[in-house]
Amino acid sequence: MNKKIKIGYYCADVNPYNTKSIGIYKITKEILRCLLNSNKFEVFLILSNGSKKFFKEFNCKKVIKRQNHLPYSLNKLFFYPNFANKVARKNGLEILFFPKGHIPFIKNKKTKYVSIINDLIPWYYLKKGRVSMIFSLFLLFGSIKSSDLIMTISDYSKFQIEKITKKKIEVIPLGCRTVKPKDASIRKPYVFVIGNKNPHKNLNRSIELIKEYNQLRNTNYQIAYSLGGLSEEEIAGYYQGAEFSLFLSDIEGFGLPLIESYNYGAPVVFNNKTSLAELGRGLPGACDVNNKNSVFDAIDKIRRLNNKEITSIKSRLNKRYNWKKCSFSIESILSKFTCCLK
Repeated sequence: MNKKIKIGYYCADVNPYNTKSIGIYKITKEILRCLLNSNKFEVFLILSNGSKKFFKEFNCKKVIKRQNHLPYSLNKLFFYPNFANKVARKNGLEILFFPKGHIPFIKNKKTKYVSIINDLIPWYYLKKGRVSMIFSLFLLFGSIKSSDLIMTISDYSKFQIEKITKKKIEVIPLGCRTVKPKDASIRKPYVFVIGNKNPHKNLNRSIELIKEYNQLRNTNYQIAYSLGGLSEEEIAGYYQGAEFSLFLSDIEGFGLPLIESYNYGAPVVFNNKTSLAELGRGLPGACDVNNKNSVFDAIDKIRRLNNKEITSIKSRLNKRYNWKKCSFSIESILSKFTCCLK
């Protein structure tokens, strides 16, 4: 029997309540599940006191950094990554896997560093004039430069990352896990607006567009949205009860909510650019967020879909993007990578 590859999976700074985003958290959990389902890897889950509660369900060796009462940002930048390096040295880990992309400033010589670069959103904001993104961009570019192996989650993201590195980048397909929905506490009929306060999500514009659509088409859609803090079951409930979802983000690394919404029976109106154009290729509901008539026409098309058509789209998406494919891709990529090291 072949010896298992020892992998440290770094989740010390994974906390959806701090980031107000559950998307990266869900992806992080599912990729961990992929690693654990393989018989090729021995996984050391690297956690902190703050993150351990989010990974209770996983049966693997957990190594936890004790609370030190320092600010979250300092722990994230210095102390947690340094702790991961110590775990790697002590346990002879061949790979340190960083699903959120942040590689330590100092690396172990005997350990290879694998990162998933989900997107280049800090670069997008810096080009828009937000100088505060310089530090985030510095960390992101540093991680790309320091990674021994880079993965990303869409061809769009790969194309963007290739602009700043000549390293080979592997694309892994994501998927959607079904959970039991919890009924949404809003009167029907309603639209679920996907987004948060980050400007690229276009939350306020989306809300105003639905209000104007109600006036023009004499509809009475209520508006549901989340600014973070909802559980997976609560979000699933909002999808399941919605007439449709509105996903008008200017930039996405993948666009998982598009798949999730269809998974619970709600068609999606989406901004036809970045990875959403890739994910939604050939689907109804594509629009230009900067053209309200384009958005309204897309809503009209979505409203005409029947249950059979929605189910067919759901099936097509789940066939193209699922965690089984993701698991196979990750296992294949890491196996080839480690073989090249020997």
